[in-house]
Amino acid sequence: MQWVLEMTHFSCKALCVLLIGGSLMAQSSRGSLSGVVSDPSGATIPAAAVELRSQDTGVRRSTLSNDAGLYRFDAVDPGTYEVNIKAGGFRSFASKGMVLQAGVAGTLDAKLEVGDAQTIVEVSSAAVQLQVEAPVRGGNIDRMQIAQLPFATRNPVSLALTVPGVSTNRFASGRETFSVNGSRGRSNNFLIDGTENNDISIAGQAFQIKIPDAVQEVNVQTSNYDAEFGRAAGAVVNVITRGGTNRLHGTASYLLDSTVDDALTNTQSLIPALVQRGRPAPGTEQIWAGTLGGPIRKDQTFFFLGFQEDRQLAQNTTNVTTLTANGWATLNSLYPQGRNKQADLYRELTSGLAATANPFNVALGNGRPALEFGAAATPFPRSWYPMRGTAGGRRREWTCMCRWSRGRSTGRTLWCGRLWRRRRWWNRCGWRCWA
Repeated sequence: MQWVLEMTHFSCKALCVLLIGGSLMAQSSRGSLSGVVSDPSGATIPAAAVELRSQDTGVRRSTLSNDAGLYRFDAVDPGTYEVNIKAGGFRSFASKGMVLQAGVAGTLDAKLEVGDAQTIVEVSSAAVQLQVEAPVRGGNIDRMQIAQLPFATRNPVSLALTVPGVSTNRFASGRETFSVNGSRGRSNNFLIDGTENNDISIAGQAFQIKIPDAVQEVNVQTSNYDAEFGRAAGAVVNVITRGGTNRLHGTASYLLDSTVDDALTNTQSLIPALVQRGRPAPGTEQIWAGTLGGPIRKDQTFFFLGFQEDRQLAQNTTNVTTLTANGWATLNSLYPQGRNKQADLYRELTSGLAATANPFNVALGNGRPALEFGAAATPFPRSWYPMRGTAGGRRREWTCMCRWSRGRSTGRTLWCGRLWRRRRWWNRCGWRCWA
């Protein structure tokens, strides 16, 4: 059983939402392994015992080769595996270090040598497996790439831009999406562990896991994917979350970003105070993150926990069109304080802010002089995901996972997202099971 929870605060209300979550149709977030068992002459060996064992969790699955010597394991969780094959009159075959990825059909053919079954012939699997079972095009972004490649968003899906055929969608609509093979950004199908994760309003990802250490890999299929995925005219992007193993493991990280070394933007350069300061207004972003995973019961039940807190304290700027210094002088000469209610209201709303760029005149008519307007930028404090009692605000993201496997891998995935932003709760829950 695999449970994945994304939440801000664990409450009774959230628990009720999780328990009553409805079943959703989902695509596979796992891979497969197949191959042919043969003897030294190339003749196939039927009824050979094939065992697939996870080197991370110890979970074992077994099957027999058919009359054509073919064996196959479907719905295999991503990870590193060991394959053992035995047949009467032949030496045992063992292959370790077989890496299987989500959405990838792996192949491992075994040629058994004649001899004592107690003798084991051990081979090492190739580091790169060629996919010959399916015509799908795309790529997998594994945990090593997520850890070592730089990406500013902390969302590993951003690394899909490293896959051939994927290009930026920065000037079009959509949340954290991209163009694939020339298609629109809204043509992509985003999944989390095989569960649909599409924003139905503006397209893109509805929920984003921004704890990189909680992501196992990202599977990106750009074309020729199987009919089970469907829906997308662009790519199918599946985020695979991490699970626990037989070893206790975890990570801890801290990120500090400050505006001390930032340059002024073109908008900020319109603010005289910032120009005199020489850099943006004071602002910091601090991110604490950590993960912990391990066994609850060896070879059967595992847990994985993740935590991240993002605190931001900064100021934003906005462009406004207002009077220049000459314009204010003209307005004050025409309508001194208290003479015109509209002029007094304008003074109150703008606080006397004077434009410093792009001046233009607006004629008043009736023999009155024209007013000179222009562009100005004004700063305002920003509270990002404000929490009670904080000045700058904070954001919290939780990831909780519990995976259960016994015999042939079976499982269930449940995940929920809750974010607090400007006094508004945002929730997303999904449930899936497989056998």
